[in-house]
Amino acid sequence: MALNEDLRIGSCWSVADAHAQLAVVIPQLFYPTHVTIDHVPLETTVDIGQAPRHLRLWGLLEDPVNRDVYYGIVSTEGARSAPPISAGHQYALLADFEYNIHAQFHIQTFPIDPRIIQSHIYFGLVVLEIVDNWGSTSTCLYRVRLHGSPVRV
Repeated sequence: MALNEDLRIGSCWSVADAHAQLAVVIPQLFYPTHVTIDHVPLETTVDIGQAPRHLRLWGLLEDPVNRDVYYGIVSTEGARSAPPISAGHQYALLADFEYNIHAQFHIQTFPIDPRIIQSHIYFGLVVLEIVDNWGSTSTCLYRVRLHGSPVRV
């Protein structure tokens, strides 16, 4: 549902909690540049509290070279190294952002950490972590889109 382009009210990936995570396997390795979150407009939603608020995008560090590059460019000042359910794998924090229900547009695009872009680390799996929402007991994610360039082999 979260990869679907249907923005009709209620046509979302619904989670019975304010916190959730969604893994997306990318069909081709890619260099991420942006992530877009789609939600229905504030004026048309039944419960705007269900909109995701604080989100993090993580990329699975499968390649040992990518892992070394990542740990060479980030500091360890209290940063988490994985989403809550990580199965022991190592992840790169690609973006930490807030979807704003009061913004002019209900479709919002956020940049990937420029250090990740400049380092040319590539990914085949990402995890979108919804840290919290705008005040509801459940969360409704309408659509997530990943932007970037494919890895040419």
